[in-house]
Amino acid sequence: MREAVADAKQRPGKPWAAGKAAWHEHPRSGLQVPSQHSPLQTSHEVPSEKDNQEIFEDFHQKAIRQTPNRSITNTPIPVHFPIFLADAGVPMIALAVPAALFSIIPIIGLEFWMARNIHPLSHNRRLFVVAVANGLSTLAGWPLLWIVLAAIQLFVIPGGSGCYGLSTFWGALASVTLQAPWLIPYESDLYWMLPTASLVLLIPAFFVTILIEGWVLRSGWPQVLAAERSRFVWKSNLASYALLVSIDLVWLAYSVLTKNSNLCR
Repeated sequence: MREAVADAKQRPGKPWAAGKAAWHEHPRSGLQVPSQHSPLQTSHEVPSEKDNQEIFEDFHQKAIRQTPNRSITNTPIPVHFPIFLADAGVPMIALAVPAALFSIIPIIGLEFWMARNIHPLSHNRRLFVVAVANGLSTLAGWPLLWIVLAAIQLFVIPGGSGCYGLSTFWGALASVTLQAPWLIPYESDLYWMLPTASLVLLIPAFFVTILIEGWVLRSGWPQVLAAERSRFVWKSNLASYALLVSIDLVWLAYSVLTKNSNLCR
């Protein structure tokens, strides 16, 4: 480390006078590093930005060789690069799949009860096929659906990866419909955007579930008439999705009421 400083001081034509204020101890590594806010000063000239860059790069390379067991990845180096936001949005799949897994047991119970009058089927056969159909639609159908919807949002819909804004009705509507798969992080408004986007995503999820469960029932209940299978798929999913919509509406109402009560305090 001292060699890096010595090299910087002994550059031809640049008699550096390293002032004490130009160095500080890095809070994580404990190294003495050049301060970005107090650049090294010369005895008769002010260093250019390029000169400061070279000094910092020399310091960094010397420190890597001399301190192999110490982490210096956070050493401040004035390298110009694009800054990416850590909070890049809310992918709804992170909420949808855990919520679906949480609700899958009561939904299987509901659909098993609705299949009680379908003949000729044993109770075990009814339960097994209903469980497989719901498990497949939850673990495979929903993630694949989200990938397709997110790709459409980001690469097809104009402005889908940008901000429509919430200051107008149409902007707010687009933010929770067209951008429902991957919400833009309007942090102060996520309390109502999350349940609303969840409600919106239930619409395409309903039709994907109909397709998947219809295919599973054709294989699992071949002895049941096609019309009866189709009727059961539609009725059972209307009932199960009505339950999911009710849960989302309760979530939305609770979020809004809680937010308003906090504002009134």
